[in-house]
Amino acid sequence: MRRVLFCAIAASLLVACSSTPPNSAEQTPAASKEMSTAASAPASDAAPINPLTDPSNILSKRSIYFGYNRYVVSEQYRPLIQAHAAYLREHPGANVTLEGSADTRGNSKYNLVLGRRRAEVIRKMMLASGVADSQIAIGVGKEEPQSAGHAKATLAQERRTDIRYDGE
Repeated sequence: MRRVLFCAIAASLLVACSSTPPNSAEQTPAASKEMSTAASAPASDAAPINPLTDPSNILSKRSIYFGYNRYVVSEQYRPLIQAHAAYLREHPGANVTLEGSADTRGNSKYNLVLGRRRAEVIRKMMLASGVADSQIAIGVGKEEPQSAGHAKATLAQERRTDIRYDGE
């Protein structure tokens, strides 16, 4: 008796939860076809998202950081450089300037040379990936620090090369 009662309650709950789409009987085949076409068509009014500025795209990241007194690219930044190289190959009209920077330790001349070496190593990686030499310029980062202070974290932010696309 208990099983029969349980089955009856379960069946009534299932029937009560079932539903039909509203106005499904009133919908004509032509209206149904229009709705399915509209749903499958892409939104033409939406502007395409620029991958260089889309925060969810790797191309929006533009800085490659280096260790103290170093100009060797660490493994974590290789995919970023490869992504920018692929973008440049696919967009032969795009050009970049690689701006190498150093922290405030060391004299000005040494820091400028180190910043240039950092930019040059990234340039070589991009050229090896098939980017045209004419698409890449080497620039010098600002001599004044981007952020104030002499804490290790602050200085680490200065040891980088920034990828700057022309026109941005």
